[in-house]
Amino acid sequence: QFGRPMGLFRALKHHMADMFARAEVARGAVYAAGVTLDDPIVGSVERAVAAAKFTAGEAAVENTKEAVQVHGGIGYTWEIDAHLQLKL
Repeated sequence: QFGRPMGLFRALKHHMADMFARAEVARGAVYAAGVTLDDPIVGSVERAVAAAKFTAGEAAVENTKEAVQVHGGIGYTWEIDAHLQLKL
């Protein structure tokens, strides 16, 4: 509802928690790739970078889809441009 924080709605809390978890997993993968780039002895640079790219890409697409749903579907998202991220 307008004027109330989104976090007050239990169903939205679950979606936003999932989005946060995906973003944090992606962040960890990117940090791990950065560490591997700095010191290749820790592991395969190619594998770490590929894993980070895949994880971050999947998180971005899934979180954008969730954002569209959390904001009320495509009709409402014309105001916040989340739908444009799905088209890129």
